[in-house]
Amino acid sequence: MLLFGWLGGILNSFHVLPQMLKIHKTKSVDDLSINSIYIKILASILYTIHGFVIWDLPLFVMTLLILAQYLTIYLQYKWYHNPEKCNADTAALDTTTTSQTSTETDDRA
Repeated sequence: MLLFGWLGGILNSFHVLPQMLKIHKTKSVDDLSINSIYIKILASILYTIHGFVIWDLPLFVMTLLILAQYLTIYLQYKWYHNPEKCNADTAALDTTTTSQTSTETDDRA
């Protein structure tokens, strides 16, 4: 019965919405694994192709919707991700520079 396919697909599409809304609200993707998003995008593409090939309309439409949601999360990641925000190497360099400056100041006194 197609009813179960539609209901399952609709419920499945809701599981991505809270993550999309959280990213939009916090403007942060710090706790998001981009590798898991890559895997989910690939899986959604394959399921969408499968749904098209066997012409299972609920599978095709719902996985296409989920693919669009994962692509939205990917775009949010690209938009909000700031790799320099928490770079330990930069923090270590800043500390070294500060301590060298302090030492140079102390030597002149």
